[in-house]
Order: sequence, then C-alpha cells, then structure tokens
Amino acid sequence: MLVGEDPGSRLYVAGKHRDCSEVGIESIRVDLPEDAAQADAVAAIDRLNADPR
Repeated sequence: MLVGEDPGSRLYVAGKHRDCSEVGIESIRVDLPEDAAQADAVAAIDRLNADPR
C-alpha cells in the first residue's frame, strides 16, 4: 500500500512489484492519496487481509 506521491516511495513500491512478478508472486497494489484519512488506510488493510489470495 502506498499513501501519497513521494518519488522514492513510488520507486520502492514499483521495485517490489517488479521483483514479485519475476519470481511468480502475486503482488496487490493499493494507492491512496496523500490526504487519505487513517480510516481509509485501515479499510484498505482490512480488504487486503480479507482477500483469500
């Protein structure tokens, strides 16, 4: 999950997704705006945790 537009963070997350793809691991990306409320982040984490994949 990425919150905001920090260039270094975007590069780091992109690298994680690329690396996962290279080894056959599914990586789910969730991007939230910088002004996302904590409740939005918690809801996204809950959705990810509930996903059986």
